Amino acid sequence: MVEQLLRSDNIIASNWIRCVECNQETNLNNDLQTCVIQCTQYQNCSTSECLQKKFQEPHPRRRCTQCNGELERIFRFDVVPKILVFSVQDVDIIISKKISFKDGDERVTCSLKGIVYFGDFHYTSRVCSGNSVWFHDGMTTGKECTYEKKLSDFTDFELTKCQNKTVSQIIYAGK
Repeated sequence: MVEQLLRSDNIIASNWIRCVECNQETNLNNDLQTCVIQCTQYQNCSTSECLQKKFQEPHPRRRCTQCNGELERIFRFDVVPKILVFSVQDVDIIISKKISFKDGDERVTCSLKGIVYFGDFHYTSRVCSGNSVWFHDGMTTGKECTYEKKLSDFTDFELTKCQNKTVSQIIYAGK
């Protein structure tokens, strides 16, 4: 659902293969029109590490057609989105409070803005505003959010779980 809600009419990111030896690049024509990043294949890492792995990872099954060199997959933003969402169902992941990446010569930094949790056929969330974290469960809090504590006071484990529910989506926004 989140992929459809955040879908764009324009290409946001594209996937490439680049030769490590001769730098020959080929577009995989696997373009993304959403700012949702699937982290389902990455185990035991942080959201920041997941993003770094997504930007550049080895591609062991093929070789360069020009020089027979090793290839790597490259992920590039065509348009840097203001919102990034990590989809992490059934994955052990550490939630980074900030993530950053390079866009050309510029460093882009995004802050944690929210976490969606799932369990017992029910979703809940935490909303991060400034350094404050608020809990929301429409069934128990209605339209209101309940203040929990400062984001800086949360441990990695505390952010990953919430009232016996596990993380499903992690939302970041740029400045």
